Amino acid sequence: MIKTIITREFLEHIHSLQFFVLMIISIILFAVGAWVAVDSFQEQTDMYNKQVTETYNNPSTVMTACHRAPGLFSFIADGGLRTQPFQVRLRPRGSMSPDSSGERNYKMMDVPNLDWAFIVKIVFSLFALLLAYRSISGEKEQGTLRLIMSNSLGRARIIAAKYASILFALLVPLAAGMLVSLIIITLYMPALFSPVLVARLLIFVLLSSGYFSIFILLGLTLSALITKSSVVLLTLLSCWLCFTSIVPGMAAIVSGYISSIPGEFEMAQKTGPMIQKDIWDRIQDILSRSEKGEFTTKEEILAETDKAFMAGQELLRNHFSEYRNAVRERNRMTRLVSRISPVSLFQFAAESLADSGPLRQDRFMQEIQRYSAVYDDYILRKTGKLITTSVYSFGMSTEFKGEPFTIESPRAEEYTGDKSDFPRFRERPQVLLADIRNALLDIAGLLIWNLLLAGCAFIAMLRCDVR
Repeated sequence: MIKTIITREFLEHIHSLQFFVLMIISIILFAVGAWVAVDSFQEQTDMYNKQVTETYNNPSTVMTACHRAPGLFSFIADGGLRTQPFQVRLRPRGSMSPDSSGERNYKMMDVPNLDWAFIVKIVFSLFALLLAYRSISGEKEQGTLRLIMSNSLGRARIIAAKYASILFALLVPLAAGMLVSLIIITLYMPALFSPVLVARLLIFVLLSSGYFSIFILLGLTLSALITKSSVVLLTLLSCWLCFTSIVPGMAAIVSGYISSIPGEFEMAQKTGPMIQKDIWDRIQDILSRSEKGEFTTKEEILAETDKAFMAGQELLRNHFSEYRNAVRERNRMTRLVSRISPVSLFQFAAESLADSGPLRQDRFMQEIQRYSAVYDDYILRKTGKLITTSVYSFGMSTEFKGEPFTIESPRAEEYTGDKSDFPRFRERPQVLLADIRNALLDIAGLLIWNLLLAGCAFIAMLRCDVR
């Protein structure tokens, strides 16, 4: 009997207008997303190859550049990597300067990437509600719920059958859209197709099923509690809007209060006094000592000023490093708070699966830090010294025993000999198991949502009045 109900409900769903619209929208969106992903990947790959070739054709012991490789699976979830710096300039002693990520549109909101995660979390979640909202309340309005309840299946099996039929109905357009997307992507990137890709796709389908399940169970719960289908739909749309927009937006506000950090203008205001106190005050102290006759040669003065400049540079680097760490901590807090919403949980899990998003950028920066030790060792072998630098350089003119000379912050030395053994920056590939491990917290959150809503749906069905 339960198979009969599942079959009847499934056929009813796939013959509905909602299903037809979802199938068309899914195929179109997945196809367009694939074209955009292929074009973006080829553009990023060309730029990456060009910049990497330029870097290693011109090796330098003063400064080099590290580039983030294009994401192979960014069509699954981009994770906002396009707004993150893909090139970082590296100087001796681990001084890093991320380049600008590109032009920003400050007049309008950024258009989200049309990746698989976006299509599933927005389009499919909405259609899950549209397929579920009349499951119980519609039976009440038609007067067929009492007839269904009169058999010996029990209410738990009936709601389980309705749940399964909606889930199967959603997986059909998802599979169709993914197939169209894969055909387009593999035509232009055949090397991408591999057992690893198949494994990621299967996990994505399971992840999407768990995400659909939340909205199906929510729809069944409210459909059993509320008699009128129109009220059920209005309530579900309010919940959907809350999950997709309000909670993630509020998370940014809440995290801003929890982890307050200075803005760019405030940081610039603090930098000037820091430079004056930690660099120029030290230099003036050295010059005062020089006037008192503590130094006998210019070389002694320069040795002391070099120490002062390098100490000041180290303080400046730490200052900006602490600011970047504070920004990352605020972003981490934002993501943590937004995990209240199942939409955010699914998005973050998809990013982990696709090896994208903030975790990908953090791994890129960690790889640069690892390479920095290799780069410093190379410089030390070639030049015999490491100079601490930052984006700032300092200098001034003074006199010693009536003879003018210039004091300036020391600069890294360019080695002019053979640099054919220059170490190349290479990111270690991320393995699938590590990506799954990164997604475990979000997968656990989706599971908790499913368990809570499954209990609510079961209780609501038991309390449902069939009259």
